[in-house]
Amino acid sequence: MTQVEPERGIGPPDALAVPFTPGAPSNDPQLDAFPETVAGPVPIELTDRRTAEFVEEWRNASYNCYSSGHKFCREVCPVMQVTRNESWTPTAFHANVVAMERGELEIADVAADYVNCTQCGACELRCPNTLFTGDFYRFRTRTVDVVKAVRALAVESGVHQERWRTWNARTDERTHEPCSARPR
Repeated sequence: MTQVEPERGIGPPDALAVPFTPGAPSNDPQLDAFPETVAGPVPIELTDRRTAEFVEEWRNASYNCYSSGHKFCREVCPVMQVTRNESWTPTAFHANVVAMERGELEIADVAADYVNCTQCGACELRCPNTLFTGDFYRFRTRTVDVVKAVRALAVESGVHQERWRTWNARTDERTHEPCSARPR
């Protein structure tokens, strides 16, 4: 296959057709018409103070996971191995935080998804973000911490899971041993 050179001289030259370095003074002046940054999302004002504080604290950790595109954590997650439910995966936990920041979800919509996490940390150990940068940058994926924070936000927001209430009631009834028989 033969490469054909584009015809030169037809119309004004295109400033983007020539390689350039963003911000260099030697660039074609026509490049000033093009922005050097990508426009970010329009920030949404979250009405719930607790949710806004939560999102502010956890957004970077969630974007690090969600935007990397890998899903290696799913296969080591014991909950995912048993249920095959994508809503209960570590990637989904981080995607929920991103959706909460965008105003697409509220804590009441996602609280039930966080019930099944065992907080074993296998996802964090398997995550390439931790494997590749953990030692050098002292960075770790913080999925278990996100799960704990979402559970705390749910309780603070008055979103309770019925089985948690049952478990807590049994724990109180049975002298802090919810699975054992009643004391005599």
